[in-house]
Amino acid sequence: MMKKTRKMFGTASGFTLLEMIVVLVIMGFMVAMIAPRFSTVGQEAVDTVCDTNNRGVRFALGRYQMRHYDGLPNNVISLINQIAGGYEIPAKEEDAVGDEPQSLADEFVTRNTPMLHILDQGEVDELAGYGIDTMLIWNNGNDANTLGSATPMEKTDIIAGKPVAMVGAGCTTLAGHWKLNDAFSSHDINAPKEHGNPYWLYRIMFGLGPDNSLVEENLLEGAALCPGGIQNAAAVDYNYYVMIVPRLAATVARLEALATGSAGTEDCPKIIQIRGIGEGKTAATATGQRKDVTVNVAQDPWAYDATCPEGHKWPESEGSYAVHATSYY
Repeated sequence: MMKKTRKMFGTASGFTLLEMIVVLVIMGFMVAMIAPRFSTVGQEAVDTVCDTNNRGVRFALGRYQMRHYDGLPNNVISLINQIAGGYEIPAKEEDAVGDEPQSLADEFVTRNTPMLHILDQGEVDELAGYGIDTMLIWNNGNDANTLGSATPMEKTDIIAGKPVAMVGAGCTTLAGHWKLNDAFSSHDINAPKEHGNPYWLYRIMFGLGPDNSLVEENLLEGAALCPGGIQNAAAVDYNYYVMIVPRLAATVARLEALATGSAGTEDCPKIIQIRGIGEGKTAATATGQRKDVTVNVAQDPWAYDATCPEGHKWPESEGSYAVHATSYY
């Protein structure tokens, strides 16, 4: 028996070079087929975590309102940089000149079109009614135009004349002219523009950083960070979720007052018509159902919303929308 075994092992031969090459080629084909699937799974995991975070932020805002009689969290971030002679919306990825990361993700800016807005006293009072009376100015030193002496995350009381970011439009001076983002400039049903969240027009947005009241009251365990933003940290600095404040009555009143005065409003919309843009479509070829949205009315406290720093919300919307104004100032 031992002789037979030794004979078997002694005469056994290894793989030939040709056999090894064939095996390696087969393995290469298998890796090529499987790797893209793993890549998709990884991106789906990132999206799932982001949706979970976004949902958690919305739930935390709801619980905060239950505790504080329709209030909203304080110590929020104003997505604004101080520059020489005034303020501006922070730079986005594509504005980068060198290797330094910029503040905002391109998709966040494209979907939400943040605009500089200077608060008046009526808006200040209404925000204070929500419990929002303190904010931190973003002031990112990596953005090219940020004033060198500006303090990052500078804490300040919210008073008339202070800057915030607003979706789609903004009044650039305390008593001045409204500036409208191009996404809302069309009045032609046959030439609509594209926007990610058009029903947020004229709403103030605040970042929910590590000092906001949701964290202070343990409704969130630290400031939620977007996993996609973590992956993109080399290009983008801002990675906190963003609260969309209900449209203020004072903002609507301000639009109405300027519309009848000498300052003008750049044809700011009162009613917009939106139409979902399907996959592979553009604003001009959108086939979704048309829907009129009135954007010159104040909203109830529970109408708050949230978005991730890459511009996505939960529950998911229809993607982007074709937008044109049907009534305007």
